[in-house]
Amino acid sequence: MLPLLVFSCEEKSDYVPEKELPSIEQDVYNNSSIENRSEKEVNYEYRVDLTISAPFASEEVDDGSTGYRHLVEALLDENGGVLIIMHKFSNESLYYAYGESKGLNPRLHDQIANRLAFLADSLNLDRIVDSIGNIPDWWEALEEEVRSELSPLDMTEARSLLTQINDDERYGARCTNGRRRQIVFGGAPVLSLLGWRTRVSSFMPVGIGGVNIVYQRSFYRRRLRTFWSFGLAGIDFCGPLNYCNNSSNSWLRFGL
Repeated sequence: MLPLLVFSCEEKSDYVPEKELPSIEQDVYNNSSIENRSEKEVNYEYRVDLTISAPFASEEVDDGSTGYRHLVEALLDENGGVLIIMHKFSNESLYYAYGESKGLNPRLHDQIANRLAFLADSLNLDRIVDSIGNIPDWWEALEEEVRSELSPLDMTEARSLLTQINDDERYGARCTNGRRRQIVFGGAPVLSLLGWRTRVSSFMPVGIGGVNIVYQRSFYRRRLRTFWSFGLAGIDFCGPLNYCNNSSNSWLRFGL
């Protein structure tokens, strides 16, 4: 699996990862830069079935139980600020059609995520990871097989993209500025093995953008939200996205 760039913000100077990382991840982790987060104007827009609406509350988990499919779309505006569009779709067909109009394939993304989550449950991956303290090598090969089986070209292109992720304990409803730590990774079925379980507070795609799907549980279960980000538009898990702050434990990425 190709590596990804992740940012983390430290609230405490004595922060220690939850586990000792393998050598390649540990090197990236220790060499991560810490810098002040720059201010950037962020505007929010709300849409229901693509029609602009009044602001609405966002459910913590996008599991379909409320009858809506949720999406967060991030774009750079002409002044260099970020426009965050909070979408609600009353049916998945409209959500899929909107993705296709953007040159994306969200139906395929769901198929891959659902297949991987089903396999993880069926193979009892949580117990295996707890037992050996790592993800078995055969799981990575199985992920590649699932991606290649469903869409070889799309998945090959996607895995060459990078994403930056921030961790800032001070983030929350007020979107306060903070410091950040960086790490490179290629998406992860178990963020705790990188010392990043429930520590992600923001992310930014590296390149032209991409699709990031964030999950509350390991191995792509309990989807928090789907993010489409274009043109290096970063997304902070604060304000109306506060429910995602320090809540993720697995992460899927797909290319544009």
